[in-house]
Amino acid sequence: LWLTSELRDGTRLDPELQLTLGADRGLRGYPVNQFTGDRTWVATAEFRWFVADDLFRLLSLGVSGFVDVGATWRGAPDATSDGLRRNVGVGLLLGRKSLSTRNATVRIDLAYALDPVLDRGRWLVSFNPARLEF
Repeated sequence: LWLTSELRDGTRLDPELQLTLGADRGLRGYPVNQFTGDRTWVATAEFRWFVADDLFRLLSLGVSGFVDVGATWRGAPDATSDGLRRNVGVGLLLGRKSLSTRNATVRIDLAYALDPVLDRGRWLVSFNPARLEF
């Protein structure tokens, strides 16, 4: 079981340097850079099952189930928050070496946003840095 949490805090950030949350920053059920602010918090719980570790000394394979929770806000923690956002999902982990380390070489995730975003679907597929929405 992997448990992570990250709090980021910025002061007087330029508009192009806002802190963000989305598929690339911990909320895998939401588009890249979906939420911005001076402060962000994200937490993840992920359980991994290793199907084949170092198969034929070429490939390791695993699957995961995860829950991500996060929020962004401006100013004090109780001021102008985008609200708490949550998603759940499953992933496929592929690696050239052992998957017992935190990061797989290739990761494919299917996530479902529990809190809807206007004009966006709730499902998101991510393949390392590339994202597909539907």
